[in-house]
Amino acid sequence: GGTGKNGGDGIYSIDDLTIEGGKIEQATGGNSTDATGGDGIHGDNKLTISGGTIVEAVGGNTGDGIGSGSGNRSNSTTVTINGGRVEKAHGGKGYSIFDGGDGIHSGSVVKISGDTITKATGGNATGENSTGGSGIGGSLTQHLPAGLHLPAQLADGLQQLCAVGAAVHIFEDGIVA
Repeated sequence: GGTGKNGGDGIYSIDDLTIEGGKIEQATGGNSTDATGGDGIHGDNKLTISGGTIVEAVGGNTGDGIGSGSGNRSNSTTVTINGGRVEKAHGGKGYSIFDGGDGIHSGSVVKISGDTITKATGGNATGENSTGGSGIGGSLTQHLPAGLHLPAQLADGLQQLCAVGAAVHIFEDGIVA
């Protein structure tokens, strides 16, 4: 995405966005010169990844690596990763009063099926009034089945969510909601 007052998204849909196959080497949101950066991959309504490989999705400053919602982060939207592979989703850095972006963000629910994510990290915050982003951010509930082994980066992101009071639900088949 391009740089501007608000940075542009790398891949964008004004409505639902579905990625069903193929390979995206890099989707990068543009940096903002005055407000919010763009997301690497963004759908205003519903974002679904059901196949293919995303090698890298990176948000511009304050943007999410993979995100959904329009206007503000409180919109009721869903990100579903149901197959395919996300190798890296990284939120852009925060600055001034703007928070760092999330690796994967939804204004409502994030649903992940199976071992589809290698690394999801939130962006760092550089402003004295901003906070870093989460690896995975959304409204979630918690249940950790016995014997579940998560990649270290995903486990770190989930631990950060729980530390701030968010609940995380991981089903026995590896679905995170």
